[in-house]
Amino acid sequence: MREAPATAGCCRLARYANTPSDVSAPTGSSRNWGRPTRPPPSLPTDSTGKPRQISVRLQPDYLTHLSTGEQLDWSAWRLTHGRTPCSAAAGIGQPQRFFAMLQQAGLVLERTLSSPDHHAPSLSALQTLPAGPILITAKDAVKYAPPHDPRLWVVHAAPVFSDPAWLDALEALLQDRSAALPHNHGDRH
Repeated sequence: MREAPATAGCCRLARYANTPSDVSAPTGSSRNWGRPTRPPPSLPTDSTGKPRQISVRLQPDYLTHLSTGEQLDWSAWRLTHGRTPCSAAAGIGQPQRFFAMLQQAGLVLERTLSSPDHHAPSLSALQTLPAGPILITAKDAVKYAPPHDPRLWVVHAAPVFSDPAWLDALEALLQDRSAALPHNHGDRH
C-alpha cells in the first residue's frame, strides 16, 4: 500500500450529504439505471459531527523460521530470541516502516539492510550482517530459494486499529444498506 506520508495509516469514513433519494442515470445509459437508489446511510461521526476517523498500525503477530518452517508468536519469539542481537532486512517500498514496527514492538536492531522495492536483499548482502537472527518481510521471503540462511525469520504483521469495533460497525452499516436495496432475481448482495 502506498499513500502520502501525511495520510499513511489513517482512514476516513466519509459521509455523503445532500444526496437525492432517487437517482437515475441520463437517458440512453447502457447501465441498468431504471431502479431507484437510496443514498448511503449516514456513517458514524465523532462528537463534533465530523466523520469518525480511525488509524491503523502494524505490529508483529508471529514469525516463521525460513529454513525449518517453525512458527512462533511474537511473545514466544521474543522470549527465545529477543535478547540476541538482531538485524532486519527489507526490499519494500518503505523499509523504514518495517524497521520502525520492529523497534516499536520492543526489538533492538543491531543493523538494518534496505533494498529497492521488489528486490529482496541479496544473499551476499545478508552475509555482511552480524551473527544472530535476521528478520525479513513475508514479501521478501518468497524471493529466497532453498537452502535458506538459517538466521532468517519471516515477520507476519497484523493490523491494530485505534477503534477495534469500527470493522463491526462498518459491516453492520453495509448489511443495513444491502437489506434496504431492492433485490431482483439474480442479484447477489
